Amino acid sequence: VVVEIADHQKKTGLKPSIHAIMIGVDNYEDKSLQLRYAAKDANDLQVALQLAAANYFNVDDTNRVFFYNLTINSENKSGTNNIRGITPDRGNIISTLKKIEKTSKPEDIFLLFFAGHGEIVDNEQLLLLTTESTRDNFQGIKMNELLSLMNKIPAGKRMLILDACHSGAAINNLNMALLTGKR
Repeated sequence: VVVEIADHQKKTGLKPSIHAIMIGVDNYEDKSLQLRYAAKDANDLQVALQLAAANYFNVDDTNRVFFYNLTINSENKSGTNNIRGITPDRGNIISTLKKIEKTSKPEDIFLLFFAGHGEIVDNEQLLLLTTESTRDNFQGIKMNELLSLMNKIPAGKRMLILDACHSGAAINNLNMALLTGKR
């Protein structure tokens, strides 16, 4: 993805920010669902993106790089030694999306990365499983709900990256009106 930040700033005088949610779930309530590298992938991607974003977005003394880490590894540890994380449960994910809805602006960029389990439920609907899931009781966020929450975020550029089983089924849930909103 190529983002022309400098040209946009010169033409409009607006200085965009980036708001990114990095979700990686290794540790589920049901240990039989446990993964090995979802949290690591989210954390590693965050480190790389934060370094690059600081060079492009922090063009003066103002911080315009906002990352929200919602990862939990197989040892039940959120974030890393250098990244403070919070538990990737349904409530924390939704409240983080709502926080970004209140703080982002139309010139901003929004990114959501999810690594973890995905399941197909209710008429081919993709469900991204959150940490409170068990094999008998899948918990998480359905794709339509996620897209609806993302649509409320004012950022003019939005990206969704899924690294989950059945994530290809997300295409079944892509309602372009939900994805693009009234822009």
